Amino acid sequence: SATEGEDRANLSLASTQDALISALATIENTPVIVALSVGGAILTPWANDVEAILLNFFPGIQYGYALADVIFGEVSPGGRLPLTMPNKENEVGFGPEQYPGVDQKAVYSEHLLVGYRWYLHNDVVPKFCF
Repeated sequence: SATEGEDRANLSLASTQDALISALATIENTPVIVALSVGGAILTPWANDVEAILLNFFPGIQYGYALADVIFGEVSPGGRLPLTMPNKENEVGFGPEQYPGVDQKAVYSEHLLVGYRWYLHNDVVPKFCF
């Protein structure tokens, strides 16, 4: 997980959350809806095994009510992702000089080929599009 002064070590959910979601998704005749509040891109290895993923990044104080309205069909969820979700860890192939950097210096040699631009340029279909 991320903190204010530190990057995440990887794009997986914290602790055993991925395993928990995968285990719940195997229960027969039980639709599983995953509601996530995250601060950035994540890996979703269980995405094809759940009925829906409701993703938000920084919900406000009314999030519980809004989530209930979506789950119970009072409103239709809408919106767009503010970033592209990858299929796997380091899908773009950053080297250590790009991330996390060497001697506290990162080199941005990818120039403008970041996020969805990298996917378009390299003809790779992301897990979830921007």
